[in-house]
Amino acid sequence: MNNPENTICRFRWDYPIVNFGKNETRVCCRTPGEKISKPELEKHQTDVVMNTDSLIQRRFEMLKGIRHNDCTTCWKLEDNNMISPRLGSEDFMKTMQKRGLISDEYKDDFHKFAESITIDSPFLKSHDPDMLEIILGNHCDMKCMYCNHHYSTQWAAESIKYNDISSENYDNEFPKPIEEYEEVFWKWFYEVGRYKVKRIGILGGEPLIMPKFYELIDKLVEAYKDLPKRQDKANIWIVSNMNTPKMYFDKFISNIPRITELFHLEIHASMESMGKQAEYIRNGVNWDRFENNIRTLLKEKHNIRFGLQIAINALNIPHLKDYLIWVKSLHDEYNHPIALKQNIISYPHHQSPLVLTPDFSSYLHEIVDWLNLINSEILPLNDKHGDWSNYSEYLVGIANGISTAQPNYELRKKFYNWFTQYDTRRNLNFLETFPLHAEFWEHCKSLNGT
Repeated sequence: MNNPENTICRFRWDYPIVNFGKNETRVCCRTPGEKISKPELEKHQTDVVMNTDSLIQRRFEMLKGIRHNDCTTCWKLEDNNMISPRLGSEDFMKTMQKRGLISDEYKDDFHKFAESITIDSPFLKSHDPDMLEIILGNHCDMKCMYCNHHYSTQWAAESIKYNDISSENYDNEFPKPIEEYEEVFWKWFYEVGRYKVKRIGILGGEPLIMPKFYELIDKLVEAYKDLPKRQDKANIWIVSNMNTPKMYFDKFISNIPRITELFHLEIHASMESMGKQAEYIRNGVNWDRFENNIRTLLKEKHNIRFGLQIAINALNIPHLKDYLIWVKSLHDEYNHPIALKQNIISYPHHQSPLVLTPDFSSYLHEIVDWLNLINSEILPLNDKHGDWSNYSEYLVGIANGISTAQPNYELRKKFYNWFTQYDTRRNLNFLETFPLHAEFWEHCKSLNGT
């Protein structure tokens, strides 16, 4: 049991995610999905998107100070003195009051409010989504080192080849889509979602190479074109690996005008390193193609908000400054704001930056000094979560986490064993690609007695 101020999170109320590829629903991107069956669809109807029995139970537990395992990612970051997505979100009480969900009676007393909630309280049901994510499936042309078969068909093929998973288990995990699931979702979207959500995220797999992506764009355009023009358009944001072949990329570019007519368009490119290191970490990417696609987007005449999903991990830290200098050069050349999105690898645990020795924190402090020097040159962003000065503070938190984390020798053993296998399976060479990790590599190797 904890102080409920240390367990509450608004994402449990306003961040629904639907996964069409797995017939799943969840709330918040860092929690596990919940399989939805036909009987549950019949029972919950449109409540299947945000108000299943388990989602209501998790909200109740948060108000009672209970840390459920579903939220382990945030608890682990916070326990290592780092900023979690939960802490980085808006104040819970202020957000709920602004939406008219908490009466003035409780506005100055969160604990009194939390104590008043019972499991059948209407407050535990949510009908006020702020951000929606739609996962189209796991079709992907890459197999990034920290990904898995849940999000990449390339990973799935390799995992089945080496008997890490069986074909039967994979088929069970990705059952035939339930047509009624999408039907119920679109019913909910027309009744609730399109009036409420401010941000609609589209993810995969890799969305830009999926035919279903263009079908989804058609449906979203159709859903909004007959609505009265909103003073502030909803955002569509797309997370892409930007490894998109020309045929697909041209098709996407041709769709931009009709998307931007009704929505703000925001594109997040997933990348945190350059050249050969990028091709090692995000295995399957062609760096030259990635860079050319980014430049094409930044030259696009329609107003596109652009950001980089920088997944801080155990490998990219020593060369992160070089990468950010490259990002700054694009910012200057195209005179285009570029958001730095805060992201950190928490799983697999052996790829988290917390597995590293304390000396790696110095690389982050050097970046922070550089960011502070050039901060006045950065174009203003309308995205506080992509702000460069906030990113600087974020890196300080990670540096402090690396410095103070208790050494986990079992994870370091796994680090060596896992990347040794990774090199063998994919014909790669860790030490040639990451020479600044040589001392850490030998340390992890010695823990295995080799």
